Amino acid sequence: MGISIEWIPWSLAVGGILFASFAIYFLWRIVLIGTAYKAKMLCSSVFISRRDPESVLSQDLLVDGLSRLRYIDADIDYQEQSVTAKVLGFAKRRAIFRPGLGCTLVIDSSEEGIRSQANPLGGLLHPTRQEQPWPVGELVLTGRLPPEVDVSRLR
Repeated sequence: MGISIEWIPWSLAVGGILFASFAIYFLWRIVLIGTAYKAKMLCSSVFISRRDPESVLSQDLLVDGLSRLRYIDADIDYQEQSVTAKVLGFAKRRAIFRPGLGCTLVIDSSEEGIRSQANPLGGLLHPTRQEQPWPVGELVLTGRLPPEVDVSRLR
């Protein structure tokens, strides 16, 4: 008693369908990871590091091994301080900036829920740029120069 020859095409068809299903599933997961990565990196670079988006794309996100990210569209919303990335309108991922907390991907939670979370540190570890002394921030300290600075030459 052996396998009937009539079962071979059916077995190949079922095997092909299973293989295609797994391939599509894993490709979809890879696309979701790519859109999440691009949204998060752009969000952090633009809203935390205050970098130009074109600079981030050309120097960080579209080089060498990451060049496939060029197929992922990203929209930066400066009003809402967010970045949304997608491929042909699908696999959409969104990253939002929250002062003092950085950028967060909106996955398995609502954006409103994430934005309503309180900052447990109250901004203690992340002062605004206006509160940080130059050259990191915009605060200019006067009268307190380091001893190695020659004030007469500086003036």
